[in-house]
Amino acid sequence: MLKVFNSHAISRNQRFTKAIIWGVPTALITGIVYGFISHISPFEFSIVYIGIGYLIGYVIKNKGRGVHLRFSMLAAGLTIVAILIGDVLAFFGPEAFSSIDYVIFAFSSTIMLWLSANIGTLIGLLFRVAGVYFAYTNARIV
Repeated sequence: MLKVFNSHAISRNQRFTKAIIWGVPTALITGIVYGFISHISPFEFSIVYIGIGYLIGYVIKNKGRGVHLRFSMLAAGLTIVAILIGDVLAFFGPEAFSSIDYVIFAFSSTIMLWLSANIGTLIGLLFRVAGVYFAYTNARIV
């Protein structure tokens, strides 16, 4: 009997769901790990954000195996979430998540710090943008 189709192939939506299932924990874990390490260290390791973006893009590409733009958008969004979580934990520590009021304050303060105009935050912001770029470009099969 001749097989005309691959019965083991998964659909586009199943691949995207698989990318979400693997991408979300990757983003959360990398953001939390970076945040804790950066909080206890006296140095800022902004270059790590490029690696975080690359890792999230890599996981989404290998687990989701998608070719559509939404895989890249997912990777970029998850990288922004990982960066935001990492920065909140680095600046405020684990107590940033103690109450909803403090969470809102910590996240808004972190975003305001990103937008402040001094050379140190500008270089750090460029590393963050590069991390999002690497996630975006490495999340799809081309």
